[in-house]
Amino acid sequence: MKRKKKFCRSKVIKGYKQRWEIISLWVVS
Repeated sequence: MKRKKKFCRSKVIKGYKQRWEIISLWVVS
């Protein structure tokens, strides 16, 4: 269960990273 929670957290962090990349790209252009 703990491992699953950690995986979920890493997935969320990955999504946040992707979102930031899109925002930075949009800001630049």
